[in-house]
Amino acid sequence: MEQNVNVNTLIKGTVGDGEEVRFWINWWHGDCALKDTFPALFNLENQKSATVRMRVENWDWRREVSSTREQDEWFKIQQMMNGLTTSATQDKWERVVNIGAYVTNTAHHLHHLPPPPPPPPPPPAVITTRHQPPPTTTTTVLRCPPPPPPATTAIDYHRCHPPS
Repeated sequence: MEQNVNVNTLIKGTVGDGEEVRFWINWWHGDCALKDTFPALFNLENQKSATVRMRVENWDWRREVSSTREQDEWFKIQQMMNGLTTSATQDKWERVVNIGAYVTNTAHHLHHLPPPPPPPPPPPAVITTRHQPPPTTTTTVLRCPPPPPPATTAIDYHRCHPPS
């Protein structure tokens, strides 16, 4: 079963020296290729397959950036590029389907990569139990002292016990 799959959506570049990752075409920043993020600027580009290193050093436009959309994209891409530097390490290519990162000289060799290793087995389940005594409850009963006996007077006595 054959499917049309855009390889650029499955492989993400990590910029090292910037010599292999294509600035506009390869996915190396954000969620997709920059040609999709900045289509107006991509349309102005003279060298659509320029590398990241080439664009870090200078730009090559067909004409000046002029429309509102081009200016907006130009502002955003300058913010994105602020502080971007290249290094002495090779660019890396990472398959974005759960199978790791590989370093290669060009993207043409990617179809020769070995199949991914099987996933590691899950760690054994560890069940930790702690014996805790049942909670104790303390009931404190407050006892009030008995009420004092009523005072008996002769009047009270005669009221309760009339003379016979």
